[in-house]
Amino acid sequence: MAANGHPPTMESMGDVERTIERHSVLLREHDRRISALEVSQTRMTESFALINQSLGELKAEIRELKAVEKALEAKRQRADGITWAILFLILTQLVVAAFEFLKR
Repeated sequence: MAANGHPPTMESMGDVERTIERHSVLLREHDRRISALEVSQTRMTESFALINQSLGELKAEIRELKAVEKALEAKRQRADGITWAILFLILTQLVVAAFEFLKR
């Protein structure tokens, strides 16, 4: 019996079949979208893992660069010290030579 109390007709059966088919299409579309979301979520998770890995590598490179920078600064300071020592020796020799010249 149909909702109106009459036996179902071929027309109402067709309506039911079309409704079932529409619902099936909607369910398939829903399943497809859910699958797409799951794939997207997996890709995002993988992307975040790669980003975290890259950040770790960048941090390590920054630490290495800071160590290189410190080493270069130490070398620069040594070079500056050597340069000043050489200049001092040259100046000292000039002063000594000047005194020797004046003694004559």
